[in-house]
Amino acid sequence: MYTIIERNKYLNNYITMKKITNTLFVLALISAPLTALGQVPSPSPAQSAPIKNAVACEKITEKVTARILKLSEFGASHESRSSKVLAKLTEISAKLKARGIDVTSLEAQITALQDKKIKLDASKQSMLAKLEESKQLTCGASSGQFKLKIAEARTLQKTVVINAKDFHDTTKSIRDTIKSLRAQVASSTPKTV
Repeated sequence: MYTIIERNKYLNNYITMKKITNTLFVLALISAPLTALGQVPSPSPAQSAPIKNAVACEKITEKVTARILKLSEFGASHESRSSKVLAKLTEISAKLKARGIDVTSLEAQITALQDKKIKLDASKQSMLAKLEESKQLTCGASSGQFKLKIAEARTLQKTVVINAKDFHDTTKSIRDTIKSLRAQVASSTPKTV
């Protein structure tokens, strides 16, 4: 059998469900005569579908516009940061070269980093172009082209993430190279007491 606690839970659930069903029944009774008298028009499914689609399309368009703005701002900030990093690396390379250290490997890595930056910028621009193309299409009336452009933009976004990670990994390897070159400078400099 039931314990007292289980029985009380069961009764509370039963009472709650009874209240809900009674409330729904009363609401149904109140709204039924109004609809029967024609005071509350009920939209047909054909009429409500375009309204729902229009609202959904508006929200999707807002999200695409927000994503384009966010990615443009991120692209601009990343562009300035990567340019500063490349300028600083070139400066460090010149200083080490002036001290007589062989920096050919560092210069090769900097050149590779510049190529990766160009590749990253190109992938970002192509992704933004796809998003702009999807923004130009009419949502709901483009017979699947809108959805296709969004899917292509998502695929390109994955490429951007991969290229950004590759850029970051290259900067980490350059950092390690610079540390080893600075260690060479420290070991080759005579210590004065």
